[in-house]
Amino acid sequence: MRRLYLILISSLVALFVAEMSLRRWFPVGGTIYVLHPQLLHATRPGSRRIQPMPESAGGARSLIVINSSGYRGPELERSGRPRVAVYGDSLVMGENVAQEDTFVVRLAGEWEGVAEVVNAGASGYGPDQACLRIEQELETLRPDLIILVLCATNDMGDLLRNKLFRLEQGQLERGHPVLHESVRVKFEEALKASSRLALLRALDHARDDGIEEQEAIPGAASGLIPEYLEQAAWEFREGVQEGGETVFSLLKDVYDADLAVHPESAMAQYKRDLMAAVLSRLARVCAADGVPLVCVVVPSPVDLDPDFRIRVERALFPSYEPQRLTNACADAARSAGIEVHDLYGLFATSDPGQNFVGAEDIHWNERGMALAAKDVASWVRGLEIGALLSR
Repeated sequence: MRRLYLILISSLVALFVAEMSLRRWFPVGGTIYVLHPQLLHATRPGSRRIQPMPESAGGARSLIVINSSGYRGPELERSGRPRVAVYGDSLVMGENVAQEDTFVVRLAGEWEGVAEVVNAGASGYGPDQACLRIEQELETLRPDLIILVLCATNDMGDLLRNKLFRLEQGQLERGHPVLHESVRVKFEEALKASSRLALLRALDHARDDGIEEQEAIPGAASGLIPEYLEQAAWEFREGVQEGGETVFSLLKDVYDADLAVHPESAMAQYKRDLMAAVLSRLARVCAADGVPLVCVVVPSPVDLDPDFRIRVERALFPSYEPQRLTNACADAARSAGIEVHDLYGLFATSDPGQNFVGAEDIHWNERGMALAAKDVASWVRGLEIGALLSR
């Protein structure tokens, strides 16, 4: 009986150690996002997950750790170093790469540790969500500089899909978005699944590659430009012209084809105006709190990568200009009085096909993040606020 007890106790201890180890170092099936009453969704403080990438993207398995304050990376410091907060979407969060390879960590490295650089990114975020999050966090985070990263691929379209803001007779108004039941269920199911034993989640992962497909939504595009245009028209009609308040997606990446190929259309003009209004609100908030704000615009691989599966055929769309999306984002920020750094030229002249994950994945890869970090670090140093980053 003693031997049996020893075997049982040893087995329980081994299972406990295995469970704790998996939760910490290989938390497959975890979730780092939850629904949020004001932001639609937000990072989940203290959470961890393994982000699997498809074999076509290298097959990496990145550990994503969200600290107790809701930011990817280590706990916030109280060292007195200048603090730079970087906001944006999945380009900032960088779930496709290891922590040390993210744009944010690379940026900190370029400044040689002079500043604490906080990863305040969240996948799926538009500038509207970033704006509201900054408003909520300014008092507690107390950054010395905010860098807002704009994704030229879809940030303007996100404003329509999220329905957090709208324009009424040219004035910015808060919307009253309501999540579609399918969106709510998906997040709730992910949270429930992540509460299962890590051992069970690891077994499931062994039977499955763990790679989630992007959700299907009304008017969803398959990647072809005409279908993106059809979806954009549907979003404009349903959300703006008809005043719909239902949010059908929080994580879908949709190329802003209407802005790229039909810049004079009513929906393209509305998106530009709405972006300028949201950024103006953010600029006023930061100015009132005395926090410098700058923007960095990241180009879309659709406009740069010659091997990207999604592309605009000039024969079908002769008015298309590859730099139009980054120009639109940059112009909106400048109209709000924000300093802007557009990375289009840098990426276009630096073997652009090597700066993105590729295939149909719009995200920049390790090379793109490192390239951007070096350039942005130098640019910020040249600004008036850059003095705080000097030793």
